[in-house]
Amino acid sequence: MKITVLAVGRMRQPFADDLEHYRKLLSGQAR
Repeated sequence: MKITVLAVGRMRQPFADDLEHYRKLLSGQAR
């Protein structure tokens, strides 16, 4: 899953925003 997110981020320009959103999602799920 991480690889997919990285690939999507690489394709997209604002990958930083996606990464932040993904991190937030991960935190919520981990909780």
